[in-house]
Amino acid sequence: MFRERQTPADIATSEKPAASIKLVKLLAGEGLAPSVAEAQRLIAQGGVRVNGERVSDVRCELGSLAGEEALIQVGSRKFLHVVFK
Repeated sequence: MFRERQTPADIATSEKPAASIKLVKLLAGEGLAPSVAEAQRLIAQGGVRVNGERVSDVRCELGSLAGEEALIQVGSRKFLHVVFK
């Protein structure tokens, strides 16, 4: 699966309110990064993707609209599907 760069079938799903949330706080809060500072470092080094696109701005925000979805990938093995309600 990882060698062929496929998305795993059993990705954890998290529901969040339809309000704007900073990506670094989301990563730290969901356990994809141990702290906000580590999440900032991961983003700056290019290790975070949202919906397949690499994120390079540590001030990135997600979830301003209800019904919006995001697939977050940290490194090559950590995935999270976020649904904003």
